[in-house]
Amino acid sequence: MTRRISQPYEAYASGAQDQTGPIAPSGFERTGGGLRGVYLRSLAEARQVEYAHSVNWDMQIPDAPAPFNNWFPSTEYDRSLGAMDSFPITVGGSTFEIPQGTAQKDIRLTFHDSDDLVLETWLTRWFNSVIVDPALGVATLQEACKLVRIAMLDNKRDRVRTDELWVYPTGRFNTIRDSAPNVNIHVCSFNIVARNSGI
Repeated sequence: MTRRISQPYEAYASGAQDQTGPIAPSGFERTGGGLRGVYLRSLAEARQVEYAHSVNWDMQIPDAPAPFNNWFPSTEYDRSLGAMDSFPITVGGSTFEIPQGTAQKDIRLTFHDSDDLVLETWLTRWFNSVIVDPALGVATLQEACKLVRIAMLDNKRDRVRTDELWVYPTGRFNTIRDSAPNVNIHVCSFNIVARNSGI
């Protein structure tokens, strides 16, 4: 079994070598007397940190159809925590950018579905009936949004915090079928309208 290197500087600590000897971690210089850093004084100092792992999270969308209303089968999410627009200015023949204001934040979900396609049906209706009704027109922001909860966990799988996001779908919601016997995957993007963090 191959041991996964999961912490910075662990390659050096595990005895990994290149053609010239033990691998020096980033930020360190290999010298005759060992390793010398500029800001990080020793590898022991780096090893004292319990580093976060990308798998430590859980998700719930309470308004999703059963059986996915208590837990959501998302395998990956990509969320913008900050987004900033800049304004270019020219001074003395040089162009600089200064902050102009925050930009739209979003989250992109990759998730599975049941064999009766309850999530595909639910999202299709969210796009085509709830937000844009042929008879009533475009829904209000309050009517269009749904709650997404993301629980951030530590390495013991205990809750660190829960982020609550109010979102509505944006862009396209496409589904792809092929001839391979794989689990079906959906990908959909949502604009974040409001959030509560640290609950």
